[in-house]
Amino acid sequence: MLLPSLVARQLRVTAFLAVACGAFIGGLPARAISINGEGPDSVTGIYDRFIVGTYPGTPIANPTFIGASLNLSAIGWDAAAPTRSITLVSPQYFLGASHFLPAAGSMLRFFGTDQSLYSATVDSYTTLTYTGSSGAQASDLTLGRLSFALSAAVTPMPIFYPGPTDVSNPASFNQYAGVTLLNYGFTARMGVNAIDGFTEYGFGGPKSNIGLVYSQGAGAGETLLESGDSGSPTLGFLNGSYGLIGTHSGVDTAHAISVDAFVGYTPYVNQINAILANDGQALTFAGVPEPTMIFLGLALLGMCGAQRTRRARADR
Repeated sequence: MLLPSLVARQLRVTAFLAVACGAFIGGLPARAISINGEGPDSVTGIYDRFIVGTYPGTPIANPTFIGASLNLSAIGWDAAAPTRSITLVSPQYFLGASHFLPAAGSMLRFFGTDQSLYSATVDSYTTLTYTGSSGAQASDLTLGRLSFALSAAVTPMPIFYPGPTDVSNPASFNQYAGVTLLNYGFTARMGVNAIDGFTEYGFGGPKSNIGLVYSQGAGAGETLLESGDSGSPTLGFLNGSYGLIGTHSGVDTAHAISVDAFVGYTPYVNQINAILANDGQALTFAGVPEPTMIFLGLALLGMCGAQRTRRARADR
């Protein structure tokens, strides 16, 4: 349970996440995003979106993937540097990490709902502004514009948005209690976690972001960000509804804590919609419906239950 006291405490924390997960060194590893119980590198498991060995060149959907029933066509990658992942939020705009973006002019690729690859080049960028205890600052969340709107087979990801949030009102974040996080890694892997709280943070300077914080416990499938994951998305999932809730921003490996730029923060949403309106576009939103049934696989249901141990540790 996301307690009001936890939210207030996290919002008072200064820049405690000093290691940017985009500080990637070396070649593309066999795996990214640390997932408990992931199994051998050479085996396609329930955490792999694509059959191992097919991504990023000629991806083939993995039918046993825990998110196989979800529409993830909005999650794309830089064709020349697949370590950089982004998420389409309208037919022509995407979100990524400011410190780890594909260069302007880069070709981005997406795996459509028709199992085909779609491509478009990056036209321009606008970095969103966060105004908190350090005043107005350039955030680690950037909105990119493509050279043209993509086919309907690449479906923009809705924003997970149960209601308005305001950093000056910590109680406004309590509406995210009970939300399951689906953390996506840059080699197209996905595990699960749960929200520990929200925090203002920066990278060795002013507090320039509002962040979504989650820690890795011992439960099967629980995640910890690794180098190269910056910009990849976290989806919020509750009662069958899902949408983009964060983009990976930083990690404190010593304490198994990850932080995402919180995409659903109301001032960010307003800034994004103002920019999208220039092209006659707008964000869509994932509501929070009454409980319903969705088939994400028995494995995911088991992983969600395992989060209680980690939450208890975080509340201490």
